[in-house]
Amino acid sequence: RSIHADLVRDGLDRDEFLASYVIHMYLRLGSLYDARQLLCQFDLDDAGLWTTMISAFAQRGQHREALDLFHAMQQIPEKSLVTWNIMIAAYIHHGFPTKSLQLLDQMQLEGIRPQKVTFINSLNGCSILGKLRPGKTIHSCAAEQRLIDRDVVLSTALITMYSKCGSVDEARKIFDSMAGDVKNTISWNAMLAGYAQNSRSSDAIQLFRSMDLEAQCDPNSTTFATLLDACGEIAALREGEAAHDRIIATGLSINLVLGTAIVRMYSKCGRIDRARELFDRIRDDRGKEEDVVLWTTMLGGYSDRGDHAAALELFREMRIKPDAIAAISWNAMLGAMAAQGLAIEAMELFRRMLGEGSRPDEITFAAMLDCFVGQSSLGEGRFVHGLINESGRDRGVFLGTALLNMYGKCGSLADSIAIFANLSHRNTISWNALIAAHASNGRFLESLDLFQELQNEGFLANTITFQSVIAACGHAGLADRGCDYMVLMIEDHGIVPLPEHYGCMIDLLGRAGWLGEAEDLVLRTPQEERAFNGMALLSSCRTHGDFERGRRVAQMLMKIAPGRTGAYALLSNIYA
Repeated sequence: RSIHADLVRDGLDRDEFLASYVIHMYLRLGSLYDARQLLCQFDLDDAGLWTTMISAFAQRGQHREALDLFHAMQQIPEKSLVTWNIMIAAYIHHGFPTKSLQLLDQMQLEGIRPQKVTFINSLNGCSILGKLRPGKTIHSCAAEQRLIDRDVVLSTALITMYSKCGSVDEARKIFDSMAGDVKNTISWNAMLAGYAQNSRSSDAIQLFRSMDLEAQCDPNSTTFATLLDACGEIAALREGEAAHDRIIATGLSINLVLGTAIVRMYSKCGRIDRARELFDRIRDDRGKEEDVVLWTTMLGGYSDRGDHAAALELFREMRIKPDAIAAISWNAMLGAMAAQGLAIEAMELFRRMLGEGSRPDEITFAAMLDCFVGQSSLGEGRFVHGLINESGRDRGVFLGTALLNMYGKCGSLADSIAIFANLSHRNTISWNALIAAHASNGRFLESLDLFQELQNEGFLANTITFQSVIAACGHAGLADRGCDYMVLMIEDHGIVPLPEHYGCMIDLLGRAGWLGEAEDLVLRTPQEERAFNGMALLSSCRTHGDFERGRRVAQMLMKIAPGRTGAYALLSNIYA
Protein backbone atom coordinates (compact mmCIF):
# COMPACT_ATOMS: atom_id res chain seq x y z
CA ARG A 1 0.00 0.00 0.00
CA SER A 2 2.94 2.33 0.71
CA ILE A 3 4.30 1.78 -2.83
CA HIS A 4 0.83 2.30 -4.25
CA ALA A 5 0.48 5.54 -2.27
CA ASP A 6 3.85 6.76 -3.62
CA LEU A 7 2.67 6.13 -7.19
CA VAL A 8 -0.51 8.09 -6.55
CA ARG A 9 1.48 10.94 -5.00
CA ASP A 10 3.85 11.08 -7.98
CA GLY A 11 1.00 11.01 -10.50
CA LEU A 12 1.96 7.58 -11.85
CA ASP A 13 -1.17 5.78 -10.70
CA ARG A 14 -2.72 5.89 -14.22
CA ASP A 15 0.21 4.07 -15.82
CA GLU A 16 -1.11 0.65 -16.93
CA PHE A 17 2.26 -1.11 -16.68
CA LEU A 18 2.81 0.10 -13.11
CA ALA A 19 -0.81 -0.68 -12.22
CA SER A 20 -0.33 -4.27 -13.41
CA TYR A 21 2.83 -4.51 -11.30
CA VAL A 22 0.98 -3.29 -8.18
CA ILE A 23 -1.92 -5.69 -8.82
CA HIS A 24 0.49 -8.64 -9.02
CA MET A 25 2.13 -7.41 -5.84
CA TYR A 26 -1.22 -7.29 -4.02
CA LEU A 27 -2.03 -10.81 -5.23
CA ARG A 28 1.30 -12.21 -4.00
CA LEU A 29 0.61 -10.64 -0.60
CA GLY A 30 -2.91 -12.08 -0.50
CA SER A 31 -4.64 -8.68 -0.61
CA LEU A 32 -7.23 -9.80 -3.14
CA TYR A 33 -9.73 -7.01 -2.65
CA ASP A 34 -7.04 -4.32 -2.98
CA ALA A 35 -5.96 -5.98 -6.23
CA ARG A 36 -9.54 -6.17 -7.47
CA GLN A 37 -10.24 -2.54 -6.60
CA LEU A 38 -7.20 -1.41 -8.58
CA LEU A 39 -8.07 -3.67 -11.53
CA CYS A 40 -11.54 -2.13 -11.73
CA GLN A 41 -10.03 1.36 -12.00
CA PHE A 42 -8.43 0.46 -15.35
CA ASP A 43 -9.83 -0.76 -18.64
CA LEU A 44 -7.08 -3.40 -18.86
CA ASP A 45 -7.41 -6.12 -21.49
CA ASP A 46 -4.53 -8.23 -20.13
CA ALA A 47 -6.13 -11.71 -20.13
CA GLY A 48 -3.26 -13.12 -18.09
CA LEU A 49 -3.83 -10.57 -15.34
CA TRP A 50 -7.55 -11.25 -15.24
CA THR A 51 -6.89 -15.00 -15.15
CA THR A 52 -4.45 -14.63 -12.27
CA MET A 53 -7.01 -12.59 -10.37
CA ILE A 54 -9.83 -15.08 -10.98
CA SER A 55 -7.55 -17.99 -10.04
CA ALA A 56 -6.56 -16.26 -6.79
CA PHE A 57 -10.19 -15.86 -5.72
CA ALA A 58 -11.07 -19.43 -6.78
CA GLN A 59 -8.13 -20.91 -4.85
CA ARG A 60 -9.29 -19.08 -1.73
CA GLY A 61 -12.73 -20.68 -2.12
CA GLN A 62 -14.32 -17.34 -3.02
CA HIS A 63 -16.10 -18.69 -6.08
CA ARG A 64 -18.84 -16.08 -6.17
CA GLU A 65 -16.23 -13.31 -6.52
CA ALA A 66 -14.42 -15.36 -9.17
CA LEU A 67 -17.66 -15.72 -11.13
CA ASP A 68 -18.31 -11.97 -10.92
CA LEU A 69 -14.83 -11.26 -12.26
CA PHE A 70 -15.33 -13.72 -15.10
CA HIS A 71 -18.55 -12.00 -16.12
CA ALA A 72 -16.75 -8.64 -16.06
CA MET A 73 -13.99 -10.17 -18.17
CA GLN A 74 -16.33 -10.83 -21.10
CA GLN A 75 -15.20 -7.49 -22.59
CA ILE A 76 -11.73 -8.94 -23.23
CA PRO A 77 -11.51 -10.39 -26.75
CA GLU A 78 -9.17 -13.27 -25.86
CA LYS A 79 -9.42 -15.36 -22.73
CA SER A 80 -6.90 -18.06 -21.92
CA LEU A 81 -7.66 -21.76 -21.59
CA VAL A 82 -6.71 -21.50 -17.93
CA THR A 83 -9.45 -18.92 -17.38
CA TRP A 84 -12.10 -21.13 -18.97
CA ASN A 85 -10.97 -24.12 -16.88
CA ILE A 86 -11.06 -22.10 -13.67
CA MET A 87 -14.58 -20.89 -14.37
CA ILE A 88 -15.96 -24.30 -15.36
CA ALA A 89 -14.61 -25.65 -12.06
CA ALA A 90 -15.98 -22.64 -10.15
CA TYR A 91 -19.48 -23.10 -11.57
CA ILE A 92 -19.48 -26.76 -10.48
CA HIS A 93 -18.11 -25.94 -7.04
CA HIS A 94 -20.74 -23.23 -6.58
CA GLY A 95 -23.62 -25.55 -7.49
CA PHE A 96 -24.20 -24.57 -11.13
CA PRO A 97 -23.27 -27.72 -13.11
CA THR A 98 -25.62 -26.82 -15.98
CA LYS A 99 -23.85 -23.48 -16.46
CA SER A 100 -20.49 -25.26 -16.44
CA LEU A 101 -21.60 -27.35 -19.44
CA GLN A 102 -22.96 -24.26 -21.17
CA LEU A 103 -19.58 -22.62 -20.63
CA LEU A 104 -17.89 -25.61 -22.26
CA ASP A 105 -20.09 -25.13 -25.33
CA GLN A 106 -19.38 -21.38 -25.40
CA MET A 107 -15.66 -22.01 -25.08
CA GLN A 108 -15.68 -24.31 -28.11
CA LEU A 109 -17.79 -21.86 -30.13
CA GLU A 110 -15.11 -19.24 -29.50
CA GLY A 111 -12.50 -21.57 -30.93
CA ILE A 112 -10.82 -22.59 -27.67
CA ARG A 113 -9.85 -26.27 -27.75
CA PRO A 114 -10.64 -28.06 -24.46
CA GLN A 115 -7.87 -30.03 -22.82
CA LYS A 116 -7.62 -32.67 -20.13
CA VAL A 117 -8.52 -30.47 -17.15
CA THR A 118 -11.49 -29.04 -19.08
CA PHE A 119 -12.82 -32.52 -19.79
CA ILE A 120 -12.34 -33.73 -16.20
CA ASN A 121 -14.25 -30.77 -14.76
CA SER A 122 -17.01 -31.05 -17.37
CA LEU A 123 -17.40 -34.78 -16.73
CA ASN A 124 -17.90 -33.91 -13.08
CA GLY A 125 -20.76 -31.64 -14.13
CA CYS A 126 -22.34 -34.47 -16.16
CA SER A 127 -22.00 -36.78 -13.14
CA ILE A 128 -23.82 -34.33 -10.87
CA LEU A 129 -26.64 -33.82 -13.37
CA GLY A 130 -26.85 -37.46 -14.45
CA LYS A 131 -26.72 -36.35 -18.10
CA LEU A 132 -25.33 -39.08 -20.31
CA ARG A 133 -25.53 -37.40 -23.72
CA PRO A 134 -23.06 -34.53 -23.03
CA GLY A 135 -20.90 -37.01 -21.14
CA LYS A 136 -20.66 -39.20 -24.22
CA THR A 137 -19.82 -36.16 -26.35
CA ILE A 138 -16.98 -35.22 -23.98
CA HIS A 139 -15.76 -38.82 -24.09
CA SER A 140 -15.65 -38.72 -27.89
CA CYS A 141 -13.78 -35.38 -27.92
CA ALA A 142 -11.21 -36.62 -25.42
CA ALA A 143 -10.75 -39.83 -27.43
CA GLU A 144 -10.23 -37.85 -30.67
CA GLN A 145 -7.44 -35.89 -28.97
CA ARG A 146 -5.93 -39.15 -27.66
CA LEU A 147 -6.06 -37.83 -24.10
CA ILE A 148 -7.47 -40.97 -22.50
CA ASP A 149 -4.69 -43.48 -23.19
CA ARG A 150 -2.80 -44.23 -19.97
CA ASP A 151 -4.37 -41.23 -18.20
CA VAL A 152 -5.74 -42.55 -14.93
CA VAL A 153 -7.41 -39.30 -13.84
CA LEU A 154 -9.43 -38.79 -17.03
CA SER A 155 -10.29 -42.50 -17.28
CA THR A 156 -11.50 -42.49 -13.67
CA ALA A 157 -13.62 -39.38 -14.35
CA LEU A 158 -15.24 -41.25 -17.27
CA ILE A 159 -15.92 -44.29 -15.06
CA THR A 160 -17.60 -42.06 -12.48
CA MET A 161 -19.63 -40.19 -15.11
CA TYR A 162 -21.00 -43.35 -16.75
CA SER A 163 -21.75 -44.88 -13.34
CA LYS A 164 -23.57 -41.78 -12.07
CA CYS A 165 -25.61 -41.71 -15.29
CA GLY A 166 -26.67 -45.32 -14.77
CA SER A 167 -24.56 -46.78 -17.58
CA VAL A 168 -22.37 -48.96 -15.41
CA ASP A 169 -21.54 -51.40 -18.20
CA GLU A 170 -20.02 -48.55 -20.23
CA ALA A 171 -18.04 -47.62 -17.12
CA ARG A 172 -16.75 -51.18 -16.97
CA LYS A 173 -15.61 -50.97 -20.59
CA ILE A 174 -13.51 -47.92 -19.73
CA PHE A 175 -12.14 -49.68 -16.68
CA ASP A 176 -11.23 -52.83 -18.62
CA SER A 177 -9.51 -50.75 -21.32
CA MET A 178 -7.06 -49.33 -18.75
CA ALA A 179 -3.67 -51.04 -18.56
CA GLY A 180 -2.99 -52.89 -15.32
CA ASP A 181 -0.08 -50.66 -14.37
CA VAL A 182 -2.23 -47.54 -14.93
CA LYS A 183 -5.09 -48.50 -12.61
CA ASN A 184 -4.67 -47.21 -9.10
CA THR A 185 -6.70 -47.57 -5.92
CA ILE A 186 -8.87 -44.57 -6.87
CA SER A 187 -9.86 -46.09 -10.23
CA TRP A 188 -10.65 -49.46 -8.63
CA ASN A 189 -12.73 -47.63 -6.00
CA ALA A 190 -14.61 -45.70 -8.70
CA MET A 191 -15.61 -48.92 -10.44
CA LEU A 192 -16.60 -50.54 -7.14
CA ALA A 193 -18.74 -47.49 -6.29
CA GLY A 194 -20.31 -47.63 -9.76
CA TYR A 195 -21.54 -51.15 -9.17
CA ALA A 196 -22.68 -50.39 -5.61
CA GLN A 197 -24.56 -47.22 -6.64
CA ASN A 198 -26.37 -49.08 -9.41
CA SER A 199 -27.56 -51.99 -7.24
CA ARG A 200 -24.99 -54.35 -8.75
CA SER A 201 -23.70 -55.54 -5.38
CA SER A 202 -22.73 -59.03 -6.55
CA ASP A 203 -20.64 -57.49 -9.33
CA ALA A 204 -18.98 -55.19 -6.77
CA ILE A 205 -18.01 -58.20 -4.63
CA GLN A 206 -16.67 -60.03 -7.68
CA LEU A 207 -14.67 -56.95 -8.73
CA PHE A 208 -13.04 -56.82 -5.30
CA ARG A 209 -11.95 -60.45 -5.75
CA SER A 210 -10.43 -59.46 -9.10
CA MET A 211 -8.65 -56.55 -7.41
CA ASP A 212 -7.03 -59.03 -5.04
CA LEU A 213 -5.75 -61.10 -7.95
CA GLU A 214 -4.86 -58.44 -10.53
CA ALA A 215 -4.34 -55.06 -8.93
CA GLN A 216 -0.89 -53.54 -8.53
CA CYS A 217 -2.19 -51.43 -5.65
CA ASP A 218 -3.67 -52.06 -2.22
CA PRO A 219 -7.28 -51.50 -1.11
CA ASN A 220 -7.83 -48.63 1.31
CA SER A 221 -10.58 -47.69 3.76
CA THR A 222 -12.78 -46.34 0.92
CA THR A 223 -12.45 -49.68 -0.92
CA PHE A 224 -13.58 -51.64 2.11
CA ALA A 225 -16.37 -49.20 3.00
CA THR A 226 -17.83 -49.58 -0.51
CA LEU A 227 -17.40 -53.37 -0.41
CA LEU A 228 -19.13 -53.60 2.98
CA ASP A 229 -22.07 -51.53 1.73
CA ALA A 230 -22.40 -53.89 -1.24
CA CYS A 231 -22.37 -56.90 1.11
CA GLY A 232 -25.05 -55.30 3.26
CA GLU A 233 -27.33 -54.58 0.31
CA ILE A 234 -27.60 -58.29 -0.59
CA ALA A 235 -27.14 -59.62 2.97
CA ALA A 236 -23.87 -61.32 2.00
CA LEU A 237 -22.80 -61.96 5.60
CA ARG A 238 -19.98 -64.36 4.79
CA GLU A 239 -18.31 -61.92 2.40
CA GLY A 240 -18.91 -59.06 4.82
CA GLU A 241 -17.31 -60.94 7.70
CA ALA A 242 -14.37 -61.83 5.47
CA ALA A 243 -13.90 -58.15 4.62
CA HIS A 244 -14.03 -57.22 8.31
CA ASP A 245 -11.45 -59.91 9.14
CA ARG A 246 -9.25 -58.64 6.30
CA ILE A 247 -9.38 -55.08 7.64
CA ILE A 248 -8.24 -56.30 11.06
CA ALA A 249 -5.53 -58.58 9.62
CA THR A 250 -3.99 -55.82 7.49
CA GLY A 251 -3.93 -53.40 10.42
CA LEU A 252 -5.97 -50.83 8.51
CA SER A 253 -7.11 -48.02 10.78
CA ILE A 254 -10.89 -48.18 11.29
CA ASN A 255 -11.90 -44.55 10.88
CA LEU A 256 -15.44 -43.30 11.40
CA VAL A 257 -16.55 -43.89 7.79
CA LEU A 258 -15.22 -47.44 7.74
CA GLY A 259 -16.53 -48.21 11.23
CA THR A 260 -20.00 -47.00 10.25
CA ALA A 261 -19.89 -49.17 7.12
CA ILE A 262 -19.09 -52.24 9.25
CA VAL A 263 -21.98 -51.45 11.63
CA ARG A 264 -24.32 -50.97 8.65
CA MET A 265 -23.22 -54.25 7.04
CA TYR A 266 -23.89 -56.31 10.16
CA SER A 267 -27.25 -54.57 10.66
CA LYS A 268 -28.40 -55.30 7.12
CA CYS A 269 -27.17 -58.90 7.34
CA GLY A 270 -29.30 -59.54 10.43
CA ARG A 271 -26.46 -59.51 12.97
CA ILE A 272 -27.77 -56.61 15.02
CA ASP A 273 -25.86 -57.91 18.05
CA ARG A 274 -22.52 -57.55 16.27
CA ALA A 275 -23.58 -54.16 14.93
CA ARG A 276 -24.39 -52.89 18.43
CA GLU A 277 -21.13 -54.31 19.81
CA LEU A 278 -19.11 -52.37 17.22
CA PHE A 279 -21.29 -49.28 17.65
CA ASP A 280 -20.56 -49.19 21.38
CA ARG A 281 -16.84 -49.80 20.78
CA ILE A 282 -16.61 -46.92 18.30
CA ARG A 283 -18.46 -44.64 20.73
CA ASP A 284 -16.06 -45.57 23.53
CA ASP A 285 -13.05 -44.86 21.28
CA ARG A 286 -14.41 -41.45 20.30
CA GLY A 287 -15.23 -40.39 23.85
CA LYS A 288 -17.60 -37.42 24.01
CA GLU A 289 -17.37 -36.77 20.27
CA GLU A 290 -20.52 -38.17 18.63
CA ASP A 291 -21.35 -38.65 14.95
CA VAL A 292 -24.82 -38.32 13.46
CA VAL A 293 -24.30 -40.87 10.66
CA LEU A 294 -23.11 -43.58 13.05
CA TRP A 295 -26.08 -43.03 15.37
CA THR A 296 -28.54 -43.01 12.46
CA THR A 297 -27.06 -46.24 11.09
CA MET A 298 -27.58 -48.01 14.40
CA LEU A 299 -31.08 -46.60 14.80
CA GLY A 300 -31.92 -47.67 11.25
CA GLY A 301 -30.68 -51.18 12.00
CA TYR A 302 -33.18 -51.55 14.83
CA SER A 303 -35.98 -50.02 12.76
CA ASP A 304 -35.32 -52.25 9.74
CA ARG A 305 -35.71 -55.42 11.80
CA GLY A 306 -38.89 -54.08 13.44
CA ASP A 307 -37.35 -53.71 16.90
CA HIS A 308 -39.12 -50.43 17.62
CA ALA A 309 -38.62 -50.73 21.38
CA ALA A 310 -34.82 -50.76 20.98
CA ALA A 311 -35.06 -47.95 18.43
CA LEU A 312 -37.09 -45.80 20.81
CA GLU A 313 -34.68 -46.53 23.67
CA LEU A 314 -31.76 -45.40 21.53
CA PHE A 315 -33.84 -42.45 20.32
CA ARG A 316 -34.38 -41.24 23.89
CA GLU A 317 -30.66 -41.54 24.55
CA MET A 318 -29.93 -39.51 21.44
CA ARG A 319 -32.34 -36.78 22.54
CA ILE A 320 -29.94 -35.78 25.33
CA LYS A 321 -27.07 -35.40 22.85
CA PRO A 322 -26.08 -32.17 21.07
CA ASP A 323 -28.56 -30.55 18.68
CA ALA A 324 -27.12 -32.13 15.55
CA ILE A 325 -27.57 -35.61 17.03
CA ALA A 326 -31.10 -34.75 18.15
CA ALA A 327 -32.05 -33.47 14.70
CA ILE A 328 -30.81 -36.57 12.92
CA SER A 329 -32.62 -38.80 15.40
CA TRP A 330 -35.93 -37.17 14.52
CA ASN A 331 -35.23 -37.97 10.87
CA ALA A 332 -34.37 -41.59 11.61
CA MET A 333 -37.56 -42.14 13.63
CA LEU A 334 -39.70 -40.45 10.99
CA GLY A 335 -38.03 -42.55 8.30
CA ALA A 336 -38.74 -45.72 10.28
CA MET A 337 -42.39 -44.77 10.64
CA ALA A 338 -42.61 -44.01 6.91
CA ALA A 339 -41.20 -47.46 6.11
CA GLN A 340 -43.87 -49.03 8.35
CA GLY A 341 -46.66 -46.94 6.76
CA LEU A 342 -47.45 -45.25 10.09
CA ALA A 343 -48.56 -41.90 8.62
CA ILE A 344 -50.67 -40.77 11.58
CA GLU A 345 -47.95 -41.56 14.14
CA ALA A 346 -45.33 -39.88 11.96
CA MET A 347 -47.44 -36.73 11.67
CA GLU A 348 -47.82 -36.60 15.45
CA LEU A 349 -44.06 -36.95 15.92
CA PHE A 350 -43.43 -34.34 13.24
CA ARG A 351 -45.71 -31.81 14.99
CA ARG A 352 -43.95 -32.60 18.26
CA MET A 353 -40.62 -31.95 16.58
CA LEU A 354 -41.83 -28.56 15.36
CA GLY A 355 -43.26 -27.79 18.79
CA GLU A 356 -39.90 -28.44 20.44
CA GLY A 357 -38.21 -25.96 18.14
CA SER A 358 -36.27 -28.44 15.98
CA ARG A 359 -35.94 -27.27 12.39
CA PRO A 360 -36.76 -29.86 9.72
CA ASP A 361 -34.24 -30.35 6.92
CA GLU A 362 -34.54 -32.00 3.51
CA ILE A 363 -34.35 -35.51 4.98
CA THR A 364 -37.16 -34.68 7.45
CA PHE A 365 -39.42 -33.36 4.71
CA ALA A 366 -38.67 -36.32 2.42
CA ALA A 367 -39.51 -38.81 5.19
CA MET A 368 -42.80 -37.06 5.86
CA LEU A 369 -43.78 -36.97 2.19
CA ASP A 370 -42.96 -40.67 1.93
CA CYS A 371 -45.44 -41.33 4.75
CA PHE A 372 -48.29 -39.89 2.73
CA VAL A 373 -47.63 -41.91 -0.44
CA GLY A 374 -50.64 -44.15 -1.07
CA GLN A 375 -52.28 -43.15 2.26
CA SER A 376 -54.79 -40.68 0.76
CA SER A 377 -53.20 -38.06 3.00
CA LEU A 378 -53.26 -35.25 0.46
CA GLY A 379 -54.16 -32.60 3.06
CA GLU A 380 -51.17 -33.46 5.26
CA GLY A 381 -48.99 -33.55 2.16
CA ARG A 382 -50.04 -30.02 1.22
CA PHE A 383 -49.29 -28.88 4.79
CA VAL A 384 -45.72 -30.21 4.53
CA HIS A 385 -45.42 -28.72 1.02
CA GLY A 386 -46.25 -25.32 2.51
CA LEU A 387 -43.44 -25.70 5.06
CA ILE A 388 -41.04 -26.69 2.25
CA ASN A 389 -42.02 -23.54 0.32
CA GLU A 390 -41.33 -21.43 3.40
CA SER A 391 -37.87 -23.01 3.70
CA GLY A 392 -37.04 -22.10 0.07
CA ARG A 393 -36.30 -25.72 -0.87
CA ASP A 394 -39.29 -26.32 -3.15
CA ARG A 395 -37.39 -26.13 -6.46
CA GLY A 396 -34.53 -28.48 -5.57
CA VAL A 397 -34.50 -31.79 -7.39
CA PHE A 398 -34.40 -33.95 -4.22
CA LEU A 399 -37.47 -32.54 -2.46
CA GLY A 400 -39.12 -31.63 -5.76
CA THR A 401 -39.05 -35.29 -6.78
CA ALA A 402 -40.40 -36.34 -3.37
CA LEU A 403 -43.28 -33.85 -3.77
CA LEU A 404 -43.91 -35.02 -7.33
CA ASN A 405 -44.08 -38.62 -6.14
CA MET A 406 -46.38 -37.80 -3.21
CA TYR A 407 -48.87 -35.86 -5.33
CA GLY A 408 -48.86 -38.55 -8.01
CA LYS A 409 -49.50 -41.38 -5.54
CA CYS A 410 -52.20 -39.32 -3.79
CA GLY A 411 -54.07 -38.80 -7.08
CA SER A 412 -53.20 -35.17 -7.79
CA LEU A 413 -51.50 -35.50 -11.15
CA ALA A 414 -51.85 -31.79 -11.99
CA ASP A 415 -49.75 -30.92 -8.93
CA SER A 416 -47.11 -33.47 -9.96
CA ILE A 417 -46.86 -31.92 -13.41
CA ALA A 418 -46.57 -28.41 -11.92
CA ILE A 419 -43.81 -29.50 -9.51
CA PHE A 420 -41.85 -31.09 -12.37
CA ALA A 421 -42.14 -27.94 -14.49
CA ASN A 422 -40.68 -25.82 -11.68
CA LEU A 423 -37.67 -27.99 -10.80
CA SER A 424 -34.37 -26.10 -10.99
CA HIS A 425 -32.91 -29.05 -12.84
CA ARG A 426 -34.02 -32.60 -13.59
CA ASN A 427 -32.47 -36.04 -13.43
CA THR A 428 -33.51 -39.58 -14.26
CA ILE A 429 -35.09 -39.99 -10.82
CA SER A 430 -37.40 -36.99 -11.31
CA TRP A 431 -38.36 -38.21 -14.79
CA ASN A 432 -39.10 -41.66 -13.32
CA ALA A 433 -41.37 -40.07 -10.70
CA LEU A 434 -43.30 -38.17 -13.40
CA ILE A 435 -43.68 -41.32 -15.53
CA ALA A 436 -44.90 -43.28 -12.49
CA ALA A 437 -47.32 -40.46 -11.53
CA HIS A 438 -48.99 -40.62 -14.94
CA ALA A 439 -49.12 -44.43 -14.89
CA SER A 440 -50.58 -44.60 -11.36
CA ASN A 441 -53.32 -42.17 -12.43
CA GLY A 442 -54.33 -44.22 -15.46
CA ARG A 443 -52.51 -42.04 -18.04
CA PHE A 444 -50.60 -44.98 -19.47
CA LEU A 445 -50.02 -43.74 -23.02
CA GLU A 446 -48.80 -40.37 -21.74
CA SER A 447 -46.34 -42.14 -19.45
CA LEU A 448 -44.90 -43.91 -22.50
CA ASP A 449 -44.61 -40.57 -24.32
CA LEU A 450 -42.69 -39.21 -21.31
CA PHE A 451 -40.28 -42.15 -21.62
CA GLN A 452 -39.43 -40.94 -25.11
CA GLU A 453 -39.03 -37.35 -23.86
CA LEU A 454 -36.64 -38.56 -21.17
CA GLN A 455 -34.40 -40.07 -23.84
CA ASN A 456 -34.70 -37.03 -26.11
CA GLU A 457 -33.46 -34.86 -23.22
CA GLY A 458 -30.29 -36.94 -22.98
CA PHE A 459 -31.14 -38.85 -19.78
CA LEU A 460 -30.53 -42.57 -19.52
CA ALA A 461 -33.42 -44.84 -18.59
CA ASN A 462 -32.62 -47.12 -15.65
CA THR A 463 -34.15 -50.20 -14.04
CA ILE A 464 -36.97 -48.22 -12.42
CA THR A 465 -37.82 -46.46 -15.70
CA PHE A 466 -38.28 -49.74 -17.51
CA GLN A 467 -40.25 -51.24 -14.64
CA SER A 468 -42.72 -48.33 -14.92
CA VAL A 469 -43.14 -48.44 -18.69
CA ILE A 470 -43.50 -52.24 -18.84
CA ALA A 471 -46.16 -52.06 -16.11
CA ALA A 472 -47.89 -49.23 -18.01
CA CYS A 473 -47.96 -51.35 -21.17
CA GLY A 474 -49.56 -54.19 -19.21
CA HIS A 475 -52.37 -51.97 -17.92
CA ALA A 476 -52.84 -50.33 -21.34
CA GLY A 477 -53.13 -53.69 -23.12
CA LEU A 478 -49.94 -53.10 -25.14
CA ALA A 479 -48.29 -56.49 -24.69
CA ASP A 480 -46.16 -56.32 -27.84
CA ARG A 481 -44.81 -52.90 -26.89
CA GLY A 482 -44.06 -54.07 -23.36
CA CYS A 483 -42.03 -56.96 -24.74
CA ASP A 484 -40.15 -54.52 -26.98
CA TYR A 485 -39.24 -52.44 -23.91
CA MET A 486 -37.91 -55.54 -22.16
CA VAL A 487 -35.69 -56.32 -25.17
CA LEU A 488 -34.58 -52.67 -25.37
CA MET A 489 -33.64 -52.71 -21.68
CA ILE A 490 -31.51 -55.86 -22.02
CA GLU A 491 -29.93 -55.43 -25.44
CA ASP A 492 -29.54 -51.64 -25.85
CA HIS A 493 -29.15 -50.54 -22.24
CA GLY A 494 -27.32 -53.59 -20.90
CA ILE A 495 -29.59 -53.82 -17.84
CA VAL A 496 -29.92 -57.25 -16.24
CA PRO A 497 -33.61 -57.87 -15.43
CA LEU A 498 -34.51 -57.76 -11.74
CA PRO A 499 -37.33 -59.75 -10.09
CA GLU A 500 -39.51 -56.63 -10.41
CA HIS A 501 -39.12 -56.68 -14.21
CA TYR A 502 -40.08 -60.36 -14.39
CA GLY A 503 -43.09 -59.63 -12.19
CA CYS A 504 -44.22 -56.82 -14.53
CA MET A 505 -43.74 -59.05 -17.59
CA ILE A 506 -45.71 -61.93 -16.05
CA ASP A 507 -48.53 -59.53 -15.21
CA LEU A 508 -48.40 -58.06 -18.74
CA LEU A 509 -48.49 -61.49 -20.41
CA GLY A 510 -51.25 -62.67 -18.10
CA ARG A 511 -53.45 -59.65 -18.76
CA ALA A 512 -52.98 -60.19 -22.52
CA GLY A 513 -53.99 -63.85 -22.23
CA TRP A 514 -50.55 -65.11 -23.20
CA LEU A 515 -50.65 -67.60 -20.38
CA GLY A 516 -48.21 -70.10 -21.88
CA GLU A 517 -45.51 -67.47 -22.18
CA ALA A 518 -46.31 -66.20 -18.67
CA GLU A 519 -46.01 -69.73 -17.24
CA ASP A 520 -42.64 -70.26 -18.95
CA LEU A 521 -41.39 -67.01 -17.43
CA VAL A 522 -42.63 -67.97 -13.95
CA LEU A 523 -40.70 -71.22 -14.15
CA ARG A 524 -37.53 -69.31 -15.10
CA THR A 525 -37.70 -66.94 -12.14
CA PRO A 526 -35.70 -67.65 -8.96
CA GLN A 527 -37.35 -69.95 -6.42
CA GLU A 528 -37.82 -67.18 -3.86
CA GLU A 529 -39.78 -65.07 -6.39
CA ARG A 530 -41.77 -67.89 -7.94
CA ALA A 531 -44.51 -67.96 -5.31
CA PHE A 532 -45.37 -64.27 -5.76
CA ASN A 533 -45.27 -64.46 -9.57
CA GLY A 534 -47.21 -67.72 -9.52
CA MET A 535 -50.05 -66.03 -7.64
CA ALA A 536 -50.22 -63.35 -10.36
CA LEU A 537 -50.37 -66.05 -13.05
CA LEU A 538 -53.04 -67.97 -11.13
CA SER A 539 -55.15 -64.81 -11.04
CA SER A 540 -54.78 -64.48 -14.84
CA CYS A 541 -55.82 -68.13 -15.27
CA ARG A 542 -59.00 -67.34 -13.34
CA THR A 543 -59.64 -64.23 -15.49
CA HIS A 544 -59.22 -66.15 -18.76
CA GLY A 545 -60.85 -69.42 -17.60
CA ASP A 546 -57.77 -71.60 -18.14
CA PHE A 547 -58.71 -74.30 -15.64
CA GLU A 548 -56.01 -76.84 -16.45
CA ARG A 549 -53.16 -74.35 -16.28
CA GLY A 550 -54.65 -72.87 -13.10
CA ARG A 551 -54.68 -76.31 -11.45
CA ARG A 552 -51.04 -76.88 -12.45
CA VAL A 553 -49.90 -73.51 -11.16
CA ALA A 554 -51.82 -73.98 -7.91
CA GLN A 555 -50.16 -77.34 -7.31
CA MET A 556 -46.75 -75.76 -7.85
CA LEU A 557 -47.62 -73.01 -5.34
CA MET A 558 -48.84 -75.49 -2.73
CA LYS A 559 -45.55 -77.34 -3.08
CA ILE A 560 -43.15 -74.36 -2.84
CA ALA A 561 -45.27 -72.25 -0.48
CA PRO A 562 -47.67 -74.51 1.41
CA GLY A 563 -48.63 -71.72 3.80
CA ARG A 564 -50.15 -69.55 1.06
CA THR A 565 -53.90 -69.92 1.55
CA GLY A 566 -54.52 -67.49 -1.31
CA ALA A 567 -53.62 -70.19 -3.83
CA TYR A 568 -56.46 -72.40 -2.56
CA ALA A 569 -58.90 -69.49 -2.68
CA LEU A 570 -57.94 -68.56 -6.25
CA LEU A 571 -58.13 -72.16 -7.39
CA SER A 572 -61.59 -72.56 -5.91
CA ASN A 573 -62.66 -69.36 -7.71
CA ILE A 574 -61.45 -70.79 -11.03
CA TYR A 575 -63.79 -73.74 -10.67
CA ALA A 576 -66.63 -71.70 -9.15
